[in-house]
Amino acid sequence: MRSTKICPSTSGSWTPQSTIPTRFTDALRPPRCRHTDHLLGYPSHYSLGYDPTPGPEWVSLLTLHSHDALEWCWQDGNKLMVFIERERLAARDFSALKCDAG
Repeated sequence: MRSTKICPSTSGSWTPQSTIPTRFTDALRPPRCRHTDHLLGYPSHYSLGYDPTPGPEWVSLLTLHSHDALEWCWQDGNKLMVFIERERLAARDFSALKCDAG
């Protein structure tokens, strides 16, 4: 698999940093890049009738939207949300994550 070195800069352009397979970098470059993918922050549950956060001690770790180019499809083309307990995040313990695809 061919790879390229990219990293998003603050200006929104792509600059060399880390090696990532080209298939992924091509799929994530604008305009195909979805602004709904994010690391940390608030979970995105606009299409759900409930808040998927497991409880008050949990925070959103990662939200990934379905990407056709990467062949990622979460719950009929929606999102995969991964949560972690605040204490475990502070301790860098990723052994007990919870997910919701909705």
